[in-house]
Amino acid sequence: MMILMFGYEELKTTEKEVYYESANRLKGFYKYGPRFIDLGFCFQQHFGEIDEIITLTGELQSIAYIHFVQFPYTLKLIYEQIMTGYYLESQILIRHLFETLLQLKYFYKNPDKIKAHFEHNINVKKMVDNITNKPLYDCYRQLCAYTHGFIMKDIHRTDRKNNVTYVGNVYNEDNCSVPINYISEIMLGFINIYGAIFTKNTLDESIVAKELREYSRDLCVILRDEHVRINKYSKEWHESMSDLIF
Repeated sequence: MMILMFGYEELKTTEKEVYYESANRLKGFYKYGPRFIDLGFCFQQHFGEIDEIITLTGELQSIAYIHFVQFPYTLKLIYEQIMTGYYLESQILIRHLFETLLQLKYFYKNPDKIKAHFEHNINVKKMVDNITNKPLYDCYRQLCAYTHGFIMKDIHRTDRKNNVTYVGNVYNEDNCSVPINYISEIMLGFINIYGAIFTKNTLDESIVAKELREYSRDLCVILRDEHVRINKYSKEWHESMSDLIF
């Protein structure tokens, strides 16, 4: 009879080990990650007055509504995946948020294209080219590599140099820094587009919600600036993302 040396229970053990190490080493993300999720729930409780769906603004708000209703649940999964060592998997969900934010930004600029999208499915490249002339599409292709490419799987699950295949999850500072940088950047984009689309939102009427929004926005900017400070090559990446975020 074959004895299973590693399986589901052993994987769960490595998740817990990575979580404890992440909580110790990623003290900032460990603390502010849940605050992002809290803000996501605040968003869905403070939409305010929404226009009639027969109007272009109402159509846009209707689409944005359901995206923001889903938003905190996706954030929770990304947070837990990063904290437990599922760095590759977190990037797949981050790609989903990138596409959602891109769609919202595109429809915000072109509300008359909403119907055309549902009839003919406007592709990502066309949306990107409409909102920016910066190399934003390269950022998207990078995220697609996590979803479809074998190289990213190789990087996250093996160490070719030392002829090692990882069994279970392992804490890796380089691999976790990429999704953390992406999620803080994209979070800032969602904060900005929420206010632009839901112009009658009631966040300011709640002390808790208002403070949480300001805390999250300020933190995202601080993280952005800090990333540029410690990594000179990141400035170009942030610049590429800027028309999507602001």
